[in-house]
Amino acid sequence: LNNINESLLKNITNNGHIFKNMFKKEVTPFANFRGRGHILAFGCLNGQLRDELVRELAVRGVIISPCGEAGIRLRPTLDFTERKFKKFINIIKDIKLIF
Repeated sequence: LNNINESLLKNITNNGHIFKNMFKKEVTPFANFRGRGHILAFGCLNGQLRDELVRELAVRGVIISPCGEAGIRLRPTLDFTERKFKKFINIIKDIKLIF
């Protein structure tokens, strides 16, 4: 059981780093992306843009949590993969909002 927990923790940590780097490179470097592992957040320029992004993502089947004045909180499942992170980034890029 300890080996499973260690493997899961390592996978979550690695995926968090990969996603953070992909987001900064492919979406925007100015979104104040923060977090560890699968507890992640980023900020939009203002609450109106954040709310629009949340709505647009919901239309595309992605559920995320607004937080604070202009932030978005991400809580992917523990089995979230790099492939799913790439799909999420492509969806955000298709929306074409300015963060």
